[in-house]
Amino acid sequence: MTKPLLTLASLYLAATGLALVFVPRQFGVGAVPADAPAELVALLRLLGGPLLGIAVLDWLSRGAPPSPWLRAVLAGNLVGFGVVTANDVWGYRDRGGARAGEGVPGGAPAVRRGVRMDAVAEGARVTGRFACDMPTPLSRG
Repeated sequence: MTKPLLTLASLYLAATGLALVFVPRQFGVGAVPADAPAELVALLRLLGGPLLGIAVLDWLSRGAPPSPWLRAVLAGNLVGFGVVTANDVWGYRDRGGARAGEGVPGGAPAVRRGVRMDAVAEGARVTGRFACDMPTPLSRG
């Protein structure tokens, strides 16, 4: 389960990162105004870099055997995708259940992240551990 999970996460993050770097205005349709200030576009492009880095990390980790380091990669994905999913839920709730862009000026189109969260949680379940279970230099006797 870990290999397909990390492959999917890697491809998704690579596509998102490349879109943010090369076509930030088109990627943020509904959230980025047509006359967006250069600072906003630069910020979106800046966000694409770390996403590309995480995509590479996921891609290179996809064939790794179960280990504390693989659990760290899975935990990082869980936190990252979890925060984004929570942000979507929060935004949906704040809109009173309206779809993104409906009745909300500048509302961004919603991307369903629940499937990714389920996949990341399943990866953590399969490995049997989360990052908090990993030994650290301080916990070694």
